[in-house]
Amino acid sequence: MGTQKRIADLLGVSPACVSQWNRGVRKVPPRLCRAIEQFTKGAVTREELRPDIYGEPCYPNKNIQPTGSVSENPEGKTE
Repeated sequence: MGTQKRIADLLGVSPACVSQWNRGVRKVPPRLCRAIEQFTKGAVTREELRPDIYGEPCYPNKNIQPTGSVSENPEGKTE
């Protein structure tokens, strides 16, 4: 059984409906976003499904490196 079919069965919708969400033809109803997030173990988040409701997903910027302790003053002494 395919993933879309399993999700459709879990949510009580048709596989065609899940396919339409996947292709961006229709939006996922807000009431189903949490169930999808749980089913995918967070691989698909509410924010990704409905940024218009839950806000844009927050991804850590892997290019930013820490420069020091937040408690250090400019002379390098900890407070």
